[in-house]
Amino acid sequence: MEVSFDSPEQEKVYGMGLQYTEMNFKGKKVHMITSEGGVGRGLQPITDMGNTERKNMGGNTMTTYAPSYSFVTSLRRGFIYNNHTEIGHIDFSQSARRFSTLMW
Repeated sequence: MEVSFDSPEQEKVYGMGLQYTEMNFKGKKVHMITSEGGVGRGLQPITDMGNTERKNMGGNTMTTYAPSYSFVTSLRRGFIYNNHTEIGHIDFSQSARRFSTLMW
């Protein structure tokens, strides 16, 4: 299933479940799969050291223990997909004016 939205360039996107590091997801691709956050979760220089010395132990800013196909935007729009069993992603990076969600 794929759902696409038009999105003005200045629109900000929030949500995506339990996220520790990122707040605005505009311009990013968010994978909907539970994953260990790693040491540092993208914060430098801790993450680079973990990724270099211990085979990607540093993780990245987009990992989460509780992903959710839900978000709200700064323009008071939102999206909730209630079935939490699908693996996929929501891609807010396709362009400045469009984003889509893909589930399988």
